[in-house]
Amino acid sequence: MGMGTVMEMEMGTGMEMVTTNRKETVIDAGPKSKNYKVSGFTLIELTVACAIIFLVTAAVYGLLYSGVASYNFSGDQAEIQQNARAAIYRMAVDIKNAQKILTTSGKSTPSRLCLKIDDSREVWFLLDDNRLMRQWRTETGSLIKEEIVADCVKDLQFANIQNDFVTITVSTGKGTAGYTVTTAVSVAGWED
Repeated sequence: MGMGTVMEMEMGTGMEMVTTNRKETVIDAGPKSKNYKVSGFTLIELTVACAIIFLVTAAVYGLLYSGVASYNFSGDQAEIQQNARAAIYRMAVDIKNAQKILTTSGKSTPSRLCLKIDDSREVWFLLDDNRLMRQWRTETGSLIKEEIVADCVKDLQFANIQNDFVTITVSTGKGTAGYTVTTAVSVAGWED
């Protein structure tokens, strides 16, 4: 460097400032310079960051989806358990209060139960289109009144049918959830 030439370096910028006879010239050292710094991300860094964000989002979505599915399943399970319990309770009360279980004339079968309530009325329990129905009928079988006892009933079975005793199995279900209850009930004041 000659006389009257002063060279100054700005540290860390990669730029050289040369002052010659009071004239300033900026020289760009270029990308191969050791001091050259560029702010921002490389394509590989962006790709890795996007992949990590995608994996975290997919994991969170999976957890959320399984939580919602579990919540819905629990709600369905509670509903069908309640339906089964209501069905068993209603039938048990009527059986205990009946005069007797009618086993003659084919009125009570494995899928239908007929109870003698008094001298002129009978109560029938049967399954109709996944609904447990309770029907009041005359002794001749004419329908007086009908009500739905429980919904979502997939199967209804009566076993060990006797004049004063019956075993009841109720299976309820909704979606993939299912529940089965079996109980035995006897007529409270039955006398032969």
